[in-house]
Amino acid sequence: MGTKAERRAARERVSAYHQAQLAGLLSHGAAAIDRYRDGETGACTVDETPVAEAPTPSSSPASSTA
Repeated sequence: MGTKAERRAARERVSAYHQAQLAGLLSHGAAAIDRYRDGETGACTVDETPVAEAPTPSSSPASSTA
């Protein structure tokens, strides 16, 4: 199972990864809203913006080393 320090480090890596994912999603959504505000798209287009288009960080918790 790992030591207490190893578990804490793993939780911190997962938390950092989660924060990066949320930041990417928020940036993606904000860009879609900015395009709407600039008159480039309509509200329906923003509503239909797939979350799957959001950029992903270059590393995942599984690929990082402790």
